[in-house]
Order: sequence, then structure tokens, then C-alpha cells
Amino acid sequence: MSRSESLLDLQRIDERISHLGSEAASLQATLAGDPELDSLRSAESKRAAEVAAVSAKASAVEKEVAELTKKAQQITRKLYDGSVHNPVDLLTLQRELTGVQERVSATSDGMLELMEETEAAEAALLSAREAVSSREADREAAEGTHRSRLADVEAAIAEATVERSDRVADITPSDIAIYTRVAAKHTPAVVRMAGDSCAGCHLPLSPKETHAVRTETEELVQCSNCDRILAP
Repeated sequence: MSRSESLLDLQRIDERISHLGSEAASLQATLAGDPELDSLRSAESKRAAEVAAVSAKASAVEKEVAELTKKAQQITRKLYDGSVHNPVDLLTLQRELTGVQERVSATSDGMLELMEETEAAEAALLSAREAVSSREADREAAEGTHRSRLADVEAAIAEATVERSDRVADITPSDIAIYTRVAAKHTPAVVRMAGDSCAGCHLPLSPKETHAVRTETEELVQCSNCDRILAP
């Protein structure tokens, strides 16, 4: 195997390790957290807060209705128990009773609206909870598959890393240094020729360069335009 072919083979291993590393990172991120589930839980909390708020408001209105009803009853008793004889006082009580009854009626209407609002809020909360439960069930079902795949990927990375070490041992340190330097700038770092051009930058090579690559001289040949390492 020529020096450029050895580096091309090393590059293939590096690409495989990179691909596996990306997959492993994605699997780890999936196992570590679930943005969709977080969003659903946030929505559930919001709906729960809405239910609590409207329930508190309904309780306050219910208490107000009870107090007004009690007051109306007290005024009614006083109006008809014979304790008040003055016509002016009786008229005042009657007006007060009418005002309280009107407030009871208006507050009761508001109470009905709050009951409808409470039902809607509770329905929205139930829907949000069902969405969370469904997502949690899906995540739990998929977690085993993800962990199994992660174990396979990590094993493949370890195997590829050993393969890389073996490949590096067969390549001179100077060639490794050139490959590392070029790989830091270009992906891929090693390319084949495309006709008489570099397959990396697609610019034509000189006759000397094309001849050197095709005859596989002892020296590595690099594109004079982009610096990539050339393989036949």
C-alpha cells in the first residue's frame, strides 16, 4: 500500500470514528434529556396554574354569594319580624334588600361563568397531562433501544480506535504530521485525482503533479492549490 493510500485508509477510519462519535453524542443527549417532554411538562404546569387561579377566583365568588345571601336573609327577617315599625326605616330596609338581591343575582351569574371557565381549564389540564403521560411512555419504551444502540456504537468506536492505532503504527510520523495539519484545514484531507484535477478544490494539477501521483513516487504529493494530499 502506498503512502497516500495508507493515509486515505486512515482517513476512512477517522471518518467512521467521527460518524460514530456524532451518533453516540446524539444518543447520550436523547437519554440525558427530552426537550419535547420538557415543553409538555411546562405546558402541564401552566395549565395547572390556570386551574388553581380560576378555582381560587371561583371560591372567592362563592364565598361572596354566600355572604350576600346571608345578608339578604338577615334583612328579610328584620323586615318582616315586626321589630321595625318606622315606615322610613322599612323603606330603607326594602331598598337595601333589593340592592343585595341584585348583587346576589349578578354575582351568581359571574359564578356560572367561572364554573364554565373552570371546566375548560380542567379539560385543558387533563389533555396536557395525557400528552405528558404519552410522551413519558414513548420515552420509556425507546430508552432501552437507545441504550442498547449506544453500547453498540461505543463498542464500534473502541474497535475503530484500535484499528486506527494499528494503522498509525504503519505510517511514518512525518506523514501523520502532514495529514494532521491538512485535516485541520480541509475535510477530506486526502483526495483522489479527478482526471487531471484535484478532487478537493477541483482545480487542474500540473503535469508534474499528475505524473507524481500516478507513478506513486516515494514522496507524498500535495495539491499546489489547496494543499490536500493526493492519491491516485
